[in-house]
Amino acid sequence: MSIKKFIPEVWAEAIERENAVKSVFIEDCNREYEGKIEKKGDTVHILGVGKPTIKDMPKSGILEEPEDIPDSTVTLVVDQQKYFNYQVDNIDKAMAVGNVMAALNEETSEGISSTMDSFVAALAKDEAVKPIYTTPKVINASNVFDVIDEMALALYENNVHQSTKITLTIPPRFFMIFRKRYIELDTNNSQLIKGNSIAQYGNITIKQSNNCFREGGVDHVMMRTKRALAFVQSVKDVIAYQPEKSFKDAVKGYFLYGAKVVRPKEVFSAPIKYN
Repeated sequence: MSIKKFIPEVWAEAIERENAVKSVFIEDCNREYEGKIEKKGDTVHILGVGKPTIKDMPKSGILEEPEDIPDSTVTLVVDQQKYFNYQVDNIDKAMAVGNVMAALNEETSEGISSTMDSFVAALAKDEAVKPIYTTPKVINASNVFDVIDEMALALYENNVHQSTKITLTIPPRFFMIFRKRYIELDTNNSQLIKGNSIAQYGNITIKQSNNCFREGGVDHVMMRTKRALAFVQSVKDVIAYQPEKSFKDAVKGYFLYGAKVVRPKEVFSAPIKYN
């Protein structure tokens, strides 16, 4: 039995690549701060700046002294650490026959993606995210567009420009209500609905996900810009090894991640129920 052909770097890269494809919430986060994460507890400092004051030009042509623009720093703590650890009869054989390792790679990626996506989705209940309703809103075909419009209006009234890309991520039941009503009203053969999971409503991209945060029978959905939430991740130390008390081969690894609301004026949530 040999594990020499197992290349951990390739395995880790494959997992991260698959995560990017499978993650619905994460793909609409700001990830420019990702950088190099080494261990749990690492921090990412995100610098924000204020807006300069736009003033009338004085008749004298003499400008005032330049103003100091305040800045702010948000600290994102990488406080989430998870691992996987499983064994197979023989890694070399699994890599050669029936694409077993490829299947395990995909299953591992899906598990990691779902775990991290759910973590981001739970930010809908973060104290920095304001809900547009104080009690759960019961949605149906007659009001589904009203709910979406009210969430969008909250963003626009917070000075989010109407040309800014906005994403609303909703659970399957919400999406089916929206999709059915959209098709009924659409005169363009519903060309803006892509398959069964993505739709375009004005400048709002609507996506379906099973990872929307759910608590007490209430779905908490989020509408946001891509600047609203920051996310960082890293798959670390994927290792093939032989367990001491077994003749099988095993693979283990761990991954780190963290997320934070960095622009609270650019994200709103809505508690949703159904008839």
